[in-house]
Amino acid sequence: MNLSKKSLQRTTSLFHWEYLSHSLQHLFPKPALESRPTPAGDGPGNEASSPAGPTTYKDFGWVPADLSPGGTWHQQRISNLRWASEHYPEPKDIFDDGLHRLAVHRQNYNKDGPSPKWLQLLWWEFPSEHWEELRTGARQNFLERPEPHIRPNAPMDEEMLEAAVQFVDELVGLGVLRHIDEGLKVLTNALLFVVGKDGQPGEWRVIADMLRGGQNDCV
Repeated sequence: MNLSKKSLQRTTSLFHWEYLSHSLQHLFPKPALESRPTPAGDGPGNEASSPAGPTTYKDFGWVPADLSPGGTWHQQRISNLRWASEHYPEPKDIFDDGLHRLAVHRQNYNKDGPSPKWLQLLWWEFPSEHWEELRTGARQNFLERPEPHIRPNAPMDEEMLEAAVQFVDELVGLGVLRHIDEGLKVLTNALLFVVGKDGQPGEWRVIADMLRGGQNDCV
């Protein structure tokens, strides 16, 4: 009997097959591998062999495509947006909103590379099953409701505090974090702590501690 991959994935005994396949492979001895002949010039004492020189690395560089209106990249994004919009009850509204998002997205790059100002995903460039969550926002639900509490951040010296403030302000400026809506209040928080980057004096890494904040216990 031939079993298809789809049939195996649907069976409730898949773990049995995994165990058996791992066990059965040790029942038969593996054939001895023939020794690989030494290429000329690779043997010891052969003058043709030369020691490996220092490894050289090329500087990484990336330049974005031409994002200007009317260009190939821009026209393809509009074509994809128009096609995706037709899957919604009000395609014109979706299309017009997408054009605005595309304009915002383009402002995050210049001719030399990334120049982030306001982060914007182009939802229609993803598989259709993700469109709505990317377009309207996806909730980050917990399996259990976190205990309401506001915990203070870890102790910081003046330099650490400056790095933390700069980090949070940058996230707010990019639209990653936003101020709470009027009439609502913060119920719980993930306290921040700051550590130095190895080998980079004066550089700091800002981390949200969801372990001591209690969020890790609810996912």
